[in-house]
Amino acid sequence: MVSYALDTALSLGATAAAVVVSEEQGTCVTVRNQETESIEHTHDRDFGITVYLGKSKAVASSGDFRKVSILRTVKAALDMARYTTPDECNGLPDKDRLCTNPRQLDLFHPWDISIEEQVQKAVEAEKAALDVDKRVVNSDGAMVTTTIGSFILGNTEGFLHGYPFSDHSIDTSVIAEDENGMQVGSWHTSGVSSMDLLSPQQVGMIAGQRAVDHLSARGLATRKCPVVLKHRLLRAYSEPLFMRQAVLRCTARPPSSKECTINRFSRSSFHFGKSIHPALLGLGAV
Repeated sequence: MVSYALDTALSLGATAAAVVVSEEQGTCVTVRNQETESIEHTHDRDFGITVYLGKSKAVASSGDFRKVSILRTVKAALDMARYTTPDECNGLPDKDRLCTNPRQLDLFHPWDISIEEQVQKAVEAEKAALDVDKRVVNSDGAMVTTTIGSFILGNTEGFLHGYPFSDHSIDTSVIAEDENGMQVGSWHTSGVSSMDLLSPQQVGMIAGQRAVDHLSARGLATRKCPVVLKHRLLRAYSEPLFMRQAVLRCTARPPSSKECTINRFSRSSFHFGKSIHPALLGLGAV
């Protein structure tokens, strides 16, 4: 499919092109107050092509993998490129910077779990959260999700590689209440393998405790003060610039210890196969 799309683009006048094809399927079970609320089966696929006419560029995509649809999508991208303002920065990576032997990142670990087992794990997570404290009075629900998929990237410079991936998660959220009002506490565990996940009981206990901890919170006046980020926030701010600044700050003035270590490359860091930056596959310099 990728080769066909690239050949078609060149035959229709493109000077260069790149194609991304992905497909994934999975199930997501949601439980609320110990009752099954929803069972979702997903099957998504996407074909996307970027075409270049000199320094003009356009992108088109489709969820239809039939040849006639691919041809239509390629033509649509070329039609748009003809009316796009040229940009000297547009173009594919230099051929000598493309990796011909991408690293294997160990991202594919299907979870052999039935719908009934997903429901049971969601019930266990929610129950553990509700049992933390009598002030945890209600549930926002618990979810257990499993997904597998694959991804492939090709371009007219000869690159053609991809990888399969998996993503599994357990998520729960509950509501705690005291005389000062209500607060929500949630927790989430995810990984490419089910072995990377916390147990449903652990997820529930953390969610319940977070809800209780948020009760009767005090406000702070505007001030400058040290901040300790929990690991989930560090993951959210994992862009290279932030990470470099964080390392420099930890090295220069550590908040509570003599060293600060931020590990970005353990397997558990790779939670979503599609979101991995191509640089981590050796697809080109960044």
